[in-house]
Amino acid sequence: MKWHSINIDRLLDHKILFDPLPEDGEEHGVSGICINDGSLSGEKLNRECGGVPFEFCGTSRENDNLICAYQHIEIGLNNVKRLAFLGFNEFGNYGDRLTVIGKDGSMHSEQLFFYGINQSVETLYSSEMNELCSEAVKTTANGYLDVSLYKCEIPLEGFDIEEIVLPDNIEMHIMAVSAYGG
Repeated sequence: MKWHSINIDRLLDHKILFDPLPEDGEEHGVSGICINDGSLSGEKLNRECGGVPFEFCGTSRENDNLICAYQHIEIGLNNVKRLAFLGFNEFGNYGDRLTVIGKDGSMHSEQLFFYGINQSVETLYSSEMNELCSEAVKTTANGYLDVSLYKCEIPLEGFDIEEIVLPDNIEMHIMAVSAYGG
């Protein structure tokens, strides 16, 4: 078994990674937050977060993340042991439920949870979340703060997955998806 990067490019509908930062005074990204980290530039990025490899879009794409709105993500793998998501929430510590649909038509509801984009893992008392942190971020007030992307890993028991259906939650953003199995 191995990790498989799941292609979500056709679902991307939002922009947060910039290189260089936009300087036109308009609000960009999430609530005026733009991630600008030289290590995020490029067409595609391969990164590891908490031991899970992810492939996600870099700064050169028009959109680099998706806002959850019941999108269907095709998985098409057998014997999946874990699903992993790289993402963030705009506000608050918020989770929601996604639906895992098996190749046999069975459906399972699973919890997807990300911390807020500008919250520190150390202050949230959880050993289950891992972060990939940017170095410099510009807000509409031209201030700087640290912004983190978080991994949420969902354990499964050898499930043959056809697709997953994301929650309808406009505060939840996903950058990348990986599956362990097959």
